[in-house]
Amino acid sequence: MKANLSAIRILHFLSVAFLVAIYFRRDSALFKSLIAMPVIKAGRHSLEVYSLTVVLCIAADIVVLVGTPSLRDRLLIDSIGLLSMALLATALEHGKRTRALQSSRAL
Repeated sequence: MKANLSAIRILHFLSVAFLVAIYFRRDSALFKSLIAMPVIKAGRHSLEVYSLTVVLCIAADIVVLVGTPSLRDRLLIDSIGLLSMALLATALEHGKRTRALQSSRAL
């Protein structure tokens, strides 16, 4: 399916990316907000966060298929997944900074 993207869809994606790049500069206050920080950290460690997402998605599918959770329970499952991804990204970022500090001290 993804291999058959029409040129107009690719052009649309590139135009949205261009508009975001124009309206949100690197020094934008939005990128320094508490809400944006987990998203930025997750983007820096996208492979690890994606791998966790696959595992959490399978686990959530099993929970939903075995039982019929209420809307409140589904929202709780989704919230736990988002929190897990944010915590993983934060932990990976902290580990990266710790290793960088240790290597700079060794020099």
